Amino acid sequence: MARYCDGELGAFLRLYEGTAPRILTYLATLTADTGMARELLQETFLRLHENRARYVRGANPVPWISTLAHACFLQRQKSLRAAGRERSRAAGSFMPPAVLHSAPGESAFAPAEKIR
Repeated sequence: MARYCDGELGAFLRLYEGTAPRILTYLATLTADTGMARELLQETFLRLHENRARYVRGANPVPWISTLAHACFLQRQKSLRAAGRERSRAAGSFMPPAVLHSAPGESAFAPAEKIR
């Protein structure tokens, strides 16, 4: 990790190869969805790249990368819950067009014999 922070070209590849399988297994356990786990793995390493200056040199990088992975997972869960709430609100506020255009006190649903 320190070599990667110093800009050594091959260091990221070695870091990724050494930690990605373990992090992917962790994420797959959290999500129970291999596709989502792979997406989260990409997000994790993107965050690692963006935050590499915050890495404490000499520390084992695996716990830090695991923390980044968990943060990515939590962010995804938060986004999914928010999207679910939006869908619920949208579905709960649906009114058929006939109801929207009926006059107050008038039924929008006329008996079948009155419809021509």
